[in-house]
Order: sequence, then structure tokens, then C-alpha cells
Amino acid sequence: MTSVAVPGPPCVNKYISSNTLKDTIYFLQSSDLNSPANVMMTPLNDFNPIVVASFPFVMADINKFMFKNGSFYFLNDNSLYKFNNNTITSTISNIQCFDVSNDGIVN
Repeated sequence: MTSVAVPGPPCVNKYISSNTLKDTIYFLQSSDLNSPANVMMTPLNDFNPIVVASFPFVMADINKFMFKNGSFYFLNDNSLYKFNNNTITSTISNIQCFDVSNDGIVN
């Protein structure tokens, strides 16, 4: 799992992720920073992004985004959320940074 950061403080503004094989990327996109974020997916060998999910949070409020083990994870207002099967669950509060390993969430 690889996350690529846009310059900024640690764990801030990370909007791109890949699958384990690194042949597909997932990234966040919206019409502006005050609009809800869409998760886009595209294979690297045929760049043709499609929307695979939408989050009820605006882009400006998402501090980190990652794809791991079939789920999307993102930080919003110091709370970690997991998106899986069109369901968003809050997993940890009061954190500013996280990583997801095969064993679970590390903050």
C-alpha cells in the first residue's frame, strides 16, 4: 500500500492511494474544495477514471485518504472513518495521523 503526499505537514493533504499490486490508483476529486469528495479509480495501464464512491465530507475537510484491503479510510476533523460496502463507520477519534497495515489500524 502506497500513499503519495502533496507537500504539507505530515498526514495532511494525502489524496491518492494504490492497491497492493500498484496497478490501480484511487484518488479524491471534487468540483471545488467545498464540495463533497468523490473517490475515483483507474488502472494505470488505461487511464480512464470512474467514480467508485462518494463521501459526505467536503474535500477541504479530508486530511488523509487511503485504500487498503478493499476499504477506504480517511481522516476528517481528527476522526478516522472507514468506508466499505457503501457504509461509513467512525473507527477512532482524536487522531491526526494513521496508517493501515494487514493487522489493523496504526495511529
